[in-house]
Amino acid sequence: MNPTRPAPTIDRPPLWTALDFGAMRAAGAQDALERLGVLRALGYAHTRQSALALLERAGRGGRHTPAEEERLARLATRLTDMWAAWTDAEREEFSAGYLDHPRQPHAARPVWLDTYRDTPAALTSPFTPHLYQARAIAFSLAHPRALLALEMGLGKTLIALYAAHELLARGEVARVIIAAPKSAHGAWTKHLAMSARPSAVLTGVTPEKRESAYTALFYGRLELIVITHQTLALDYAYFERILSAAPGLLILDEAHKAKAQDGQIARAFEALAERAARVLGLTGTPAPNRVEDFYFVVDRIAPGALGAYQDFCARYTYRVYDAWSSTQGASYTAGALRADTLGELYERLSGVLFVRTATDPDARLDLPPRRDLAPRVELDEIQRRILRALAHAQIEREEYPDAHAEALSGARGHLAQIAAEGATATAAALGVRIEQLGISPALFSPTFARLAPEYEAPKLALIADQIAAHLTADPTAGAVLFCEYTGALDLARAALVRRGVAPDLIALYTGETSAKQRAEIERGLNSGALRVVCGQTRALETGANLQERADYVAHLSTPWSPDTLAQSTARVYRQGQRRPVTVLRPSSTPLEEAKNSALTAKVMRAAALTGALTDADARIIETSADPRKRRAQRTLFERGAYDYATIATILDIDLERLDAR
Repeated sequence: MNPTRPAPTIDRPPLWTALDFGAMRAAGAQDALERLGVLRALGYAHTRQSALALLERAGRGGRHTPAEEERLARLATRLTDMWAAWTDAEREEFSAGYLDHPRQPHAARPVWLDTYRDTPAALTSPFTPHLYQARAIAFSLAHPRALLALEMGLGKTLIALYAAHELLARGEVARVIIAAPKSAHGAWTKHLAMSARPSAVLTGVTPEKRESAYTALFYGRLELIVITHQTLALDYAYFERILSAAPGLLILDEAHKAKAQDGQIARAFEALAERAARVLGLTGTPAPNRVEDFYFVVDRIAPGALGAYQDFCARYTYRVYDAWSSTQGASYTAGALRADTLGELYERLSGVLFVRTATDPDARLDLPPRRDLAPRVELDEIQRRILRALAHAQIEREEYPDAHAEALSGARGHLAQIAAEGATATAAALGVRIEQLGISPALFSPTFARLAPEYEAPKLALIADQIAAHLTADPTAGAVLFCEYTGALDLARAALVRRGVAPDLIALYTGETSAKQRAEIERGLNSGALRVVCGQTRALETGANLQERADYVAHLSTPWSPDTLAQSTARVYRQGQRRPVTVLRPSSTPLEEAKNSALTAKVMRAAALTGALTDADARIIETSADPRKRRAQRTLFERGAYDYATIATILDIDLERLDAR
């Protein structure tokens, strides 16, 4: 191992097209690569020798057939997954021995050096921006099409408000239209309250009131208006006329929500952006599910900045064949990123994308310690029996409808009836049932809910135990529980009540919760009038600031998307938090383990695209990809020693010693 070569860290993902193939074929290298699992990874997509030859040709910049490009994409994804799961020592060994460092395009992210310290006109409660905020404001003013990707808690709303007021004061725009999720409207209302400019936040209002507000905006009686993403598409004709009549600034909050290539909201925003004088996108998590998602988010904000999609696929990724057209020929989707052109990609993004994480030198936040725990909690015997029966019930529903109807009637016993109620229209949707089973069969089976009204699955019992113990240990603390299924929130609330938490201290926060109720819940938790908020993940993932008393976050279900997971946790772990925070995210089914693996791959792709890894994304990797840490946690839970003190110290355990037992 060459000690002069820098050891990589998890925030600098490997760029596998710059492998040192000479070192990989040197004497003794095969044993080391076998021990690290690299040869197995190469053989995953093809034979080992042909995979090595393929990667070597890629390293020289050689041309590839569509089939070879697809194999390269799979190889790069496989190796990236391994990198995330390795220890620091294993990463260092592979980096020093087998990565060609001179060919790694470790281009630093561009830093906008101009600062902006003046207070925009009409802000009645001015403050002095932090350095990173000043740079973000300056970037927004200098680029008519800008995407601000700032980690949660860095003040995107306030930065956008400053930029909007400055543009209004300069006369560069006359109207500001802000499209934001309904959950973020409370934050916009708070910030607009310190503005002297006439504005309106349209949350859940009637079409007549919306039309009245649009008329006021058109004639200049309003200068700023906040709507939902759905309203942007629903009332497209109004906004088209407003933006055509006077220069306007169009702000898209949570811009990653517009990544769908053919989504109605995305298409409406894309068309309106063409008419707007200025466009500003805001996101706390540019992490995409796929590389193409990142492309479309950027292209929505700054059309053409990355070229046509097919050109982007060919230039910056190992593209994957998608379809053939008699008129257009072959089309491709984006595959793994190419290392040899990544520096060029960063350069093209330098005039569009402004990225800051909480660990950047000019944005370093003084946040308290945080512990992320992701134990594996095994299914109990009841869940295992239902899981086995579900597969049989699914076959019956699709192939033998009479047998399925008989099971639904209860003629074949309760187990068959419960499984029949869980069978889905197609087997492709059965994964949802498996995830729900990990929480409680009552989520899909009325029969089970009737027979076992107080049943608690091991995962639900664990979370309820830990939240109740935490609240007992600190009477001033609060907790937030997230789940994608509203029925599970009711089950969690009942479990907490059984552990002595008063019902009036627990609030449910779902998509049906009104704006007024959301504000009351936020105030209640921050003041101590509430102790627990059980929130539907998609309803509570943005907008709410719950950091004043809450210091415990539990995820009863794991989202598929890393931005959803990071955003929801950031409701508590954000700027202004003064207490140490614990994040508990247990898993209990194979589907959740698959989600964890997928989350890691998505986060690593995002880190390569933006040249940065947020602290929140690093936490996802740590709790999704390190099998030894997960084994250590599982061992403790199997012992039954999952009291709060044990969980609080679990990350300090000697994992090597524990594995040796």
